[in-house]
Amino acid sequence: MRRMSVVVAVLVAAGALGGCTRTAAPAARVNGSTVTQAQLWDRVALQKKLSEATGDTTSALAPGKLESSYATSGVSEVLGGLVVNEIVEEEIEHLGLVVDDAAVERVRTQVRQSPQDAEILDRLDPADQDALLRQFALNQVLQQYAADPSHPAEPDDEMVRTFFDEDPEQFRTVCARILFTTAEPQAQQARARIAAGEPFESVAAEMSVDPQQSQGGSVQCLAQRSLPPELSDAIAQAAPSTLLAPVKAADGYFVVFYVETKEPSLETARELVAEQVSANPQVKVQLILQRAMREADVEVNPEFGMWTGDLQTPVVPRTGPGVTGEEGQGQSVQDRNRRDDLMRRIPAEFLAQLTPEQRARVDAMPVDQLELLVEQIEQARSGAPGG
Repeated sequence: MRRMSVVVAVLVAAGALGGCTRTAAPAARVNGSTVTQAQLWDRVALQKKLSEATGDTTSALAPGKLESSYATSGVSEVLGGLVVNEIVEEEIEHLGLVVDDAAVERVRTQVRQSPQDAEILDRLDPADQDALLRQFALNQVLQQYAADPSHPAEPDDEMVRTFFDEDPEQFRTVCARILFTTAEPQAQQARARIAAGEPFESVAAEMSVDPQQSQGGSVQCLAQRSLPPELSDAIAQAAPSTLLAPVKAADGYFVVFYVETKEPSLETARELVAEQVSANPQVKVQLILQRAMREADVEVNPEFGMWTGDLQTPVVPRTGPGVTGEEGQGQSVQDRNRRDDLMRRIPAEFLAQLTPEQRARVDAMPVDQLELLVEQIEQARSGAPGG
């Protein structure tokens, strides 16, 4: 064990694990601000602690998953989070919002109301606690801003196109007049009156037991997927401009005058997305962040991945999933095989003496640097005294 201690000491002194060779280039630049490699490794270590504390076995940073998957996806995922956090910080400042120490303390109080969350928090050191709680505070302030109706956020063309391309069928809409009764005789009576020429609005105002759903009998254009299945099926079999027979539902009967079905289109998508943005603060936050990310000037150190601008996976490995093309795929397989070979050559007792940050550096090293590290370990072992 003493020999391995000498090896670690030699490598730290040489800068292989201490970061001296990594501090020259930042991990990323965001609108002129720098995300340093020290910040990246600190957050990698924090994420690893959280995976251990919460028992998360799915993360690439979870215990037992510190192989090539850790280097190709875990670090890039963490870096993506840091870049997005930087963008969120700037966007919050742009919106005139403030996340100060008081905001962080409010979040701390909220987290500690849950014994389970408080226990996880207590397993982190104070600096990690503050970093995590500030991230929560940023998200909370942005959510509160989005929940305020006085802060509108209209979807732009790119957002509408994104929603539309993901699933065009969600924007198929049905236009109809609708009233609802709890019993079939009332539904039959309402339909007969409408068929005899009475205005649908008048009958709905008198007989519908759900004024909100009937909207006074006026024409409503609704996403077909949002309709009860029985109603959607009945409309699908009807011709436009048809007064349907009463449709039995789980707790009553619909009387429907079916006007038309609008095929999915960008214009329909714009209307429905605008409704979602207005009604759902979470969607509004997504809109705000998507705009900010598109406008951000981001440069990612290729050692750690590449910037996609996607909110879900903002940074992806250059040699892992998300890299397309023959060169990227071939390089991924070759690097993974070579990395596995090199990792097997590193003594287990050596890895056991590393700090979490040093282990993170080893697991995330590019293959050429890992080769150099293995050579240095073997040279240091052969020349180390003792043992």
